[in-house]
Parts: sequence; structure tokens; C-alpha cells
Amino acid sequence: MSTLESIWTHGHVPLLVLEPTLGTGSETPTTISRDVASGKHDGRVDAWGDALGRWLRRGWGRADRRLFLEFAPEMNGDWIPWGAPAGESTPEDYVAMYRRVHRRVMSNDLGRTHVQWVWGPNAGGRGGIPLPDYYPGDDVVDWAAVNGYNWWNWGGWSTPAEVYGKALDQIRTVTDAPIAVTEVACSSEVESGNDPARKAAWITELYEYAVREELKMVCWFNHDKETDWRVFDSVRGTDETRQDGETIHVYDTYRRAMDRPTTLGVHPDDRRRLTEREFHGAF
Repeated sequence: MSTLESIWTHGHVPLLVLEPTLGTGSETPTTISRDVASGKHDGRVDAWGDALGRWLRRGWGRADRRLFLEFAPEMNGDWIPWGAPAGESTPEDYVAMYRRVHRRVMSNDLGRTHVQWVWGPNAGGRGGIPLPDYYPGDDVVDWAAVNGYNWWNWGGWSTPAEVYGKALDQIRTVTDAPIAVTEVACSSEVESGNDPARKAAWITELYEYAVREELKMVCWFNHDKETDWRVFDSVRGTDETRQDGETIHVYDTYRRAMDRPTTLGVHPDDRRRLTEREFHGAF
């Protein structure tokens, strides 16, 4: 909970990703969705829910804390054990797991004013199962989301519409919930090397696409993982800035996107960081 504490005290509402894994993660069986849905791991779920409830309640009576909770995302992928394409569970198992965990966590006297639940499939996925088959229901989902990346090595260079369009169309057939992109990034790698200017243009295109599609939240994956996904503190970048005497490579198109009137920042006057309407995506 220390990370949540740091994010909150710095004036932000956390987006917490909760993955149903055991041990280091590699120990998690591909039956985990079915196991959780059957109640096999209720003790673990309840212990985690109690810890979350304690963190949230520290602010009660003053300015209640709040967070976004994305549970078991990318369930349409075969690279995670709770995904049906991994081989030993079904979309029905996933839905039952999601609903059981939601019920047990929220039984800690929590409401939608404290926790907004996010359902987040991958933009691509595998296995050919339609996304609506994984939808747990509007009574347990507050936000719909999608994760997706642009990297030449993952199918060639793609526009934001090519990355997200099909998934968004499917999501909108099952819910009118506000939509977020909870993981997004673009690599500067192209077929012939690296092209930071092309990445910079993609960043601008992404946020223009988000406005057109009325996406309410976009979370950049600022990490060096499979490739350098970062927009600040990158090994490349189209621009430079100085911080603590050090030169840092950045993409200024990201800063300009954050400075647009269409981009909502932390509410300057609300002690809970976002107003109720903003927290619920109703803006």
C-alpha cells in the first residue's frame, strides 16, 4: 500500500491493477479463474480486500480516499494464466471470478464513491473469443478499458485507430460505461532502426484520437521493458530537459497533449483529487 500512499499524497488518484496471481506469478495455474470463482482463494481475496479497505478508510471523516481498480486485465490473451486462451478456463469462469472478487472486496463497506472498477481487455488478444463474452456486467463494472501498444516488432507500425478501433467497437456493444485506455505506449523502433520523430507524431495522433472517440482516461506506460516505451526519461526523445542537473530526453508532444484544454488534470479545489462526476467519467 506504500505506492498508493505515495501517489495519493502527491495529489493523484491511483489506478491500481490487481492480478490474480500466486507467489511470483509463475506459480499461478491456468485454472486460476475457475479456482477463484469456486471460492478456493477466498481467504487471499478477503485479506487483500481488508488491506485495501484500511487504506481507503484512513481518509474517512476528512477527505475520503479513492482509486480506480482494474482487476484481471487482458483476459482475452494467452500470455496470462487467467485468460481463457491460455487453455484451462472459459470466459464464464472469468466472469464468475470477477463478480465474486468484486462482491467480497466491496463488502468492506465500500461504495462506488471510493472504488471504480475497471474491466480491461487487450486491444488484440488471441483465441478468437469475442470480447463481449468476457463482460462481467454493468452492476460490477464502472469503467471499460482497453490496453494496446504500437511497436514495429508487434505487427508493424499501426495508427491508434488500427490499434484500438475493433476492440472499442466490441466494447460499445455491451456497455455504455466510460472508456479508458489503461495501458498505452509507442516505441521509436522501426524497421530501419529508431525514429523518435515518428513516435512524437504518434503521441499527438493518439490524443487527437482519444478526443474524437470520447475516451475519458489515457494512461501512458512509461517503462523500458520489451522496448523503450517511455515519453520522459527516455534513451532517445525529440527534446531535452534539465532535472536536478541532469539532461533527460523527453517527447515534448506528450507535454503539449497534457496542456490541452481537452485534457483534464487533477481537480485543483477538490480534496478527493477528482469531483464525483470526474471520478465516474461523467464529464
